[in-house]
Amino acid sequence: MNLGGRPHYLHIKLYLNGDTEKNSNEDLVEAFRKRLEDKAGFKCVPKPLPMRNSKSATVYYLFFASQKPAGQNIVESIFQHFVLYAEYLLKMLSTIF
Repeated sequence: MNLGGRPHYLHIKLYLNGDTEKNSNEDLVEAFRKRLEDKAGFKCVPKPLPMRNSKSATVYYLFFASQKPAGQNIVESIFQHFVLYAEYLLKMLSTIF
């Protein structure tokens, strides 16, 4: 899928608005989210879910895009459930170690 301009897999070298410094992951995530809305034409693009490894480093972001608000509501509910479960697990692990 062409989201306008550079292919999305070149995001590592992408500098936003002509900046000379590398952008943060959050800047790149928001830019990609906006491209899903503006260039790909999706009406509902909630904030993505960061997927983390066992050391809590973000490995990738899970995006969802839909034309209908119902899809966004369902995915936001699933994402929230996942976040709450991850927080619960971290709390349980911190009591063990």
